[in-house]
Amino acid sequence: MKQICLVTLIAFLSLSAGCRKQDEISSYTVPKGSASQHSALPDMTAAPAKPTRMLAAIVPGSPQNWFFKMTGSPEQIKAEFDPFVQFLKTVSLKDGKPEWKLPENWIQEPGSSMRFATIKVKGSDPAVELSVIPLPASANLNEDLLSNINRWRGQVGLDNITAEN
Repeated sequence: MKQICLVTLIAFLSLSAGCRKQDEISSYTVPKGSASQHSALPDMTAAPAKPTRMLAAIVPGSPQNWFFKMTGSPEQIKAEFDPFVQFLKTVSLKDGKPEWKLPENWIQEPGSSMRFATIKVKGSDPAVELSVIPLPASANLNEDLLSNINRWRGQVGLDNITAEN
């Protein structure tokens, strides 16, 4: 008997909950504020982006390609251009992993989840880093190159290029 009373009470409460008056939609007309009212608001525009320059290289390998990327201000990267090129000339793959000789003011730190290694330029402020990342090689090296070049171009605010470029 208790169960029947309880079921009846729940059914009654459920039905009565749907029988109340609907809320009405109201609309209002509000006069537009003057420009002086809006001038007190803080400027919410984004700060202009700082110019960024990147040096990058891809060393094809098997079963993975090796990606080297250094970013920083144009001045910082200009100063590291020759050391970067000299560094790349020392890179070789042994048993599928890269080996290299670092320029004297560069230091190597352990990698992280994706990075094989992080190489930093001593004394750079803000710090200039060179990331070394392995990614699986696909059957089409040209597609790998183009997709990564376009990803890097996007990171410095440039448009994509095509294989013909």
